[in-house]
Amino acid sequence: AAPPPPRAAAAVPANVRDAEYYWQHVDGEQRGPSTWPEFKAAHDADESNLDCLVYAAGVADEWKAVNDVPTLKDILTAPAAPPAPPPPPKMPAMPRMLAVPSRTTREPEPE
Repeated sequence: AAPPPPRAAAAVPANVRDAEYYWQHVDGEQRGPSTWPEFKAAHDADESNLDCLVYAAGVADEWKAVNDVPTLKDILTAPAAPPAPPPPPKMPAMPRMLAVPSRTTREPEPE
């Protein structure tokens, strides 16, 4: 049997992308306000984890563990988007063809 297809990276809904985040650092200190990219970067850098608390109006309307906010949990635990494929290889330079001189003079017709 074929292996299951890889799980796609989660799309970030507008309410998550546009929210202002207050969150708990792994050392227990409160951080924020942060933008979504700042919060996501902190999570990716292990400054926060799924057990840390987060508040973001419209996303987590009260302080909750990230684990208890399904939208955030799904996005933060989704695999990263696969890297873009490399560009196609450049074609090797074609050697310049030498021009074959054309006949400019006509040979006389045989009689």
